[in-house]
Amino acid sequence: MSFNLFYLIIFIVIQAFFDHTNNNLIICQATTATTRPYTLILPNSSIIWPPLCGTGSLQSPIDFPNQFSKLNSTMVIQVLSVNYLLVTTKLLVEDNWKYYGNGTRIGSILVKKNLITYSYILKEFLIISRSEHSFGGKYGDMEIQLVHEKDQNWLVSQEILVDPDAGNDLLIISIIFNVTSTATTNLNIERLNLGKDLPMNNFDLSIYPPIGKPFYFYLGSLTRPNCTEDVNWIVVNEIIEITQTQLNDLQLWIKKHYNSGFNNRETQQVNSRKLYYQYYPYQINYNDNTSLGRSLVFGLNSLRNISLLIFCFYL
Repeated sequence: MSFNLFYLIIFIVIQAFFDHTNNNLIICQATTATTRPYTLILPNSSIIWPPLCGTGSLQSPIDFPNQFSKLNSTMVIQVLSVNYLLVTTKLLVEDNWKYYGNGTRIGSILVKKNLITYSYILKEFLIISRSEHSFGGKYGDMEIQLVHEKDQNWLVSQEILVDPDAGNDLLIISIIFNVTSTATTNLNIERLNLGKDLPMNNFDLSIYPPIGKPFYFYLGSLTRPNCTEDVNWIVVNEIIEITQTQLNDLQLWIKKHYNSGFNNRETQQVNSRKLYYQYYPYQINYNDNTSLGRSLVFGLNSLRNISLLIFCFYL
């Protein structure tokens, strides 16, 4: 057997093993999804959902299937840095269903998309239960969405005269939380004062954007009227633990407006959209937070890269 063929076989075997471990990451082990009827008029609310909410092809949220072809988003979008202040205002209620914190003057985020750096200003953050995004038909118990608007003044300052992403003025970062039997009190969530008429106690948003962490990316819409399809969605691939007591505090508020205790929108059809996955080779699967797991994943990447170099050398 020639050296070329030998190293080709070795490379293919290593690549296949690595891809198998990468493409079968366990994303979420949340509660099983239940069917909830979709309606254009929310209960106990005067909001009427416009036609786009039911007819658009890029509607959000979506369900990420257990198995699908993940397109690497390294060259598509990356979170570079965040600059958020601690939040000390009260959580607000709007139209009996929107539970949110006003993000005005709280801060901004830098994101690189298609090799262009954008600045987005934080407008608000939404608190939702159950999660709106799901994984393989399974939902988390809570979702926080950081809603940003593109900073047009930044584009001018950077002398970007033609914005190739002009149709997507919003960036929403989604973080999913889940109750576990072993969870201890999440101190940052405790600072929200969920369900209470009290100001937040230095709630820290800066810990949530995925800098150097895996995430999913797709193009979608707002999950509330007018459902405009102009959103860059980043869904963080990390499930954060909260306690049952913390979830109860949130749902007590929601049940004042909905008997079901949910204020989330149903998942919508993916249609022909591309789903991207930002994978960092030096990062571990979040289900294996051990030094052994970190060494294993780093070793697999190193072995794959070395085999590729050897293969190319002998060609």
